[in-house]
Amino acid sequence: MRAYSCLVILAVVSLPAQLLVSAESSEAANTSAALPATSTPICEETVCPRLYMPVCGLVDGEPMTAPSRCVLNNKIRCSAILQRTLGNKIPTVRFLHSGACSPKADKSNRRRQSRDMDLENIEDDAGKEEINAGEEEIDAGEEQSDAAKEEIDANQALADDAEADMDAGKEEIAAGGEESDAAKEEIDANQALADDAEADMDHAEALNDEE
Repeated sequence: MRAYSCLVILAVVSLPAQLLVSAESSEAANTSAALPATSTPICEETVCPRLYMPVCGLVDGEPMTAPSRCVLNNKIRCSAILQRTLGNKIPTVRFLHSGACSPKADKSNRRRQSRDMDLENIEDDAGKEEINAGEEEIDAGEEQSDAAKEEIDANQALADDAEADMDAGKEEIAAGGEESDAAKEEIDANQALADDAEADMDHAEALNDEE
């Protein structure tokens, strides 16, 4: 299995200037055979200047020295394109550091990258906790808003009841006023009858005196 991985890594390291794939290769999707060279390229590499400024990259975690950053970038880009077509059959290529690969430097860089990834994971976890805390605050605020709304509704109901009581009191006062007016009219009528009776009595006395 390791020998197969090494062969795949060497194949990616020596990627040609143009990688070809057949538009009619239905069999290539089901087999690991070499890509036919009778169709359009799926990855065309950028022409790099003939400068030797080595950089160290990783091919599926294994160090690989490329003659320049341009060459390594070509391999990184083509690896990503081929992975979308062939999946995990194509190794992942990425930049590690400037300069040729060396066991000591590579070990240090990989340790630093691992530490950086751990820090990123910690930051991600902290960010998730902040998001969760913010969501809890939003929920608490919504609960407070609902409670305040319920209190407002209760106060409004009390105000409506008080207004209804005031209207009923006004109606009672108005009814009492009407009863008072009726009683006054009855008193006036009785007084008029009494006056009439007294007048009749005076008239009768006057008649008696004349006789």
